Amino acid sequence: MTEHNSRISLFVPNLQGGGAERIMVMIANGLAEAGEQVDLVVVNAAGPNRELVADGVNVVDLKSSRLLTAIPGYARYLYRRRPRSVMSALGHANIATAWLARLFSPHSRVVLTVHNSMAASAHAGARGKFLLRLERRALMMADHTVTVSEGIRDQLVTSLGLDPARVSAVLNPLEVAEISRRSADPAHHPWLDEPGPPVIVGVGRLVPVKDFETLIRAFALVVDKQPARLVILGEGEESSRLTDLVASLGLEECVSFPGFVSNVPAYLGKAAVFVLSSRSEGLPGVLLEALACDTQVVSTDCETGPREILEDGKWGKLVDVGDHEALAEAIVETLSRDDRIPTKARAADFDSAIAVGKYRSLLTAGGGEERAL
Repeated sequence: MTEHNSRISLFVPNLQGGGAERIMVMIANGLAEAGEQVDLVVVNAAGPNRELVADGVNVVDLKSSRLLTAIPGYARYLYRRRPRSVMSALGHANIATAWLARLFSPHSRVVLTVHNSMAASAHAGARGKFLLRLERRALMMADHTVTVSEGIRDQLVTSLGLDPARVSAVLNPLEVAEISRRSADPAHHPWLDEPGPPVIVGVGRLVPVKDFETLIRAFALVVDKQPARLVILGEGEESSRLTDLVASLGLEECVSFPGFVSNVPAYLGKAAVFVLSSRSEGLPGVLLEALACDTQVVSTDCETGPREILEDGKWGKLVDVGDHEALAEAIVETLSRDDRIPTKARAADFDSAIAVGKYRSLLTAGGGEERAL
């Protein structure tokens, strides 16, 4: 066992291709660059985000297949290292961090981050409601909670009754210069690297909440009015169903599913329009990336995130969730514009240096308080 020290620990389940995981890596890199000692603690270090971790960040791989089996290793780490502060992301990780830190490193400052709207959990059946109660308890135990949008912060304060003084909204960090640079790379897709009809791009896990069905149905109306192509990046449980939908609408020749790609900005930078069709979001990182690529955007006005990012539609059109006709109309109108919206100007407001500075202040603000378990 070591004494309480100045080390900052960030805990995340894995380094797969998710947005929250990538954000935690960016924060770890930024803190290390600012001179902090940083441990990135992961249930399993495998995944495409592993190569993004800077040399100055110490990766602690618990080498487990799932969070539950990693708990003993995580507890030992906290007991032995006694970090100055510990921060986690995602619901299950937040629950584990709040309890284990209080038990095994009680003087560590505990900061939990919430990346998604918690309203959906309340309507996800008995299991969802149970997890929501556990996460609420974890948030109550934490020294501070960070949300990625003001909308989510309002939810936590209003619906969960958290102390407003202990909840901050910190917009996700964005490496604007790096994303802009990568947007010039080849996409390695003929529709984007070669001249042809305008390409609409959607990005995200192929799961119901991303609502790519609405995007595909909207695209069917778009091609009735003008030539266009649709590329949807991502993998997930709805892959077969969405492929079948494309076939039923006779769109096989103009819709492509490349799967997971490592350089999303290369696609975004060459898209005529990026479309976010989600039913719910926290602060959608891919929408921010599209802005950094100076791409024209259209988004659903889903709960938390897009309206805040696009400043009520100033930087791109907002349409009602699930309305494929309105989405199609917004896409056609955006494709038809003579004047481009300078979306990259908005991306500058999310530059990573601003976000990392705010996280650093929260993580070094003092020791953890003694809170009841």
